Amino acid sequence: MSAEHPCEVSPSDRYRGFADFIRLPLGENQELVYSPLTRAARVLAPFQVRLLLGCSTSATLPEHATRLAHALNQGPGQAEMIQVQLAALARAGFLVSEHSLTERCRRRSDSQTPPARISSVGVPTRNRTGSLEKCVHSYVDNCRRHGRAVDFVVVDDSDTPAVRAENRQMLQALRVRTGAEISYAGPEDKVAYAELLMRRADLPAEAVRFALLNDENCPNATGTSRNALLLHTTGDVLLQVDDDTVCNLAYAPGAKDGLVFTAQHDPTEFWFFPDGMPDPDEAEGPEDVLAIHEQLLAKDLGACFDFLPACVRPDLSQVSGGFFRRFEAADPCVLATATGVAGDSGMDSSVYLLSLDGESRARLMRSEDVYRDALIHHQFLRSVRQPTLGDGTYCMAFNLGLDNRKLLPPFMPVQRNQDGVFSALLRSCFTGGFFGVLPWAVLHRPPTRRRVSTDHLRVSVTRPTSGQVFQALVRGLTTGPNTCDAESTMQALGRALTELASMPSTGFEEFIRLHLWNQMSRQASHWDNQLRKFAGQPVFWAYEVKQLQAAMRDELPSPDYAVPSDLSATLGVEKARLLLQRLVLKLGLLLQAWPTIVEAARDLRANGVRLAHPI
Repeated sequence: MSAEHPCEVSPSDRYRGFADFIRLPLGENQELVYSPLTRAARVLAPFQVRLLLGCSTSATLPEHATRLAHALNQGPGQAEMIQVQLAALARAGFLVSEHSLTERCRRRSDSQTPPARISSVGVPTRNRTGSLEKCVHSYVDNCRRHGRAVDFVVVDDSDTPAVRAENRQMLQALRVRTGAEISYAGPEDKVAYAELLMRRADLPAEAVRFALLNDENCPNATGTSRNALLLHTTGDVLLQVDDDTVCNLAYAPGAKDGLVFTAQHDPTEFWFFPDGMPDPDEAEGPEDVLAIHEQLLAKDLGACFDFLPACVRPDLSQVSGGFFRRFEAADPCVLATATGVAGDSGMDSSVYLLSLDGESRARLMRSEDVYRDALIHHQFLRSVRQPTLGDGTYCMAFNLGLDNRKLLPPFMPVQRNQDGVFSALLRSCFTGGFFGVLPWAVLHRPPTRRRVSTDHLRVSVTRPTSGQVFQALVRGLTTGPNTCDAESTMQALGRALTELASMPSTGFEEFIRLHLWNQMSRQASHWDNQLRKFAGQPVFWAYEVKQLQAAMRDELPSPDYAVPSDLSATLGVEKARLLLQRLVLKLGLLLQAWPTIVEAARDLRANGVRLAHPI
């Protein structure tokens, strides 16, 4: 589809334009307009540009023309003239039909590729023997009921040998009772495997140890266990689950068949207890959790259409032109999938809840009691209503499917939100890598119920966490033209991070502050728009938002703003400042070495050597 190959125009098809047009003034009110999606370029007059910008949603050309004639105060009978103009824009490639977009997706299907099956379930754990037992048993039981032969792998970072021994004994007893294949890796296994990788592939010790070991003694190192699972299961399609989840699945309220394509950062909706939703505690979990992921996981984009009911069209209303440009990658496919969550949301901060819109916002704001309870306890159901494919960066790894037959990015080895950094890397480095979200919620119930501090909202907007810093750096560092080669792009990003971390501390922190300021400025502007849109209602929400905007104005100019709060809380500002720069350097080294690390793990597995060992 291009300007050189005019498009046929159908009066019954639905057309839309995309907001990512490039517009360059050429004098005398003329503009050179370029569509990155279709590569169409034309010099357009102001009226044509207004028509183009007015077609941001899908409709037939007659429907667009009637609406635009009214919106532009055109006289009666002008709709026909506008329709002629719109047809010309469609033929030129500026308005794109839903049919052509759907065909663009379907053309990427390889019908000869057999469907992938999940063969491994991995669980990272630390100091939670009781929760771990409930978790593994629930997934073993689900797989047995559905005749699924799956390898279970537990990577244990518990603090003491006594707890690790208790975990192994529990897993041995579970294997005897159920017959499940269970492998286990503790800290000693990760150390031995890291040394083996370094000897076999002559890999840099700092990168390998950062991937798998917590040499910096950070308070949270779940990402090292997630990376261990990636290396142990290389070549498999994998499901990673948190050790405090249970395989009780609730169908999302109002869920339905279909397929939604989205360019939104976060396509999920929120329901707040009680909402008359299915109770995940009472769910019997009859559904095959692996089959739920396999609806989308490891499929090329065209094959995802295969499970659509007859006569159901995919929803393309939430996509951008850039979304479809990603289809030009050599192998566009679904690299990761996730279900929603019911119970503890796992969110670090409640700030995101203040920015909700649509039905999620209405459910949150229906009373101050519901609002306060959600902000304090973070207990709710979060999911999509339809199977959804996106290229955004929302990811929470409670129940995460991964196509580990292909190269995937590593998880950020240390600190919280390692799954958010993973998805930012997937978005930035893997042009053809898409993320699927499924309309189910898995039960998440940590051993203790969370209650956040009264000042956590202010801290969240005035002091970033290390996870937020790493995501901002991944999104903000330019690596040059995207080559569609994930390995090269990942390594280029790694070099950019190491160069940044090698700068003097003043320049390093300035770079981070500027990116974080831009992010927080967008947040403050979004709240301004919401305050106008909702006329400052409800009052309890508006008061909170204005207080947070004031806190931003007070605190963002601080010279310590770029020092992550989760590091400074335990180390103090100066030590946290130094640690952050080291962690950025190590992440850069890891990204450069990761493709070689993965290849070495494949070679070891081919020779019968794996990180975890059968119980």
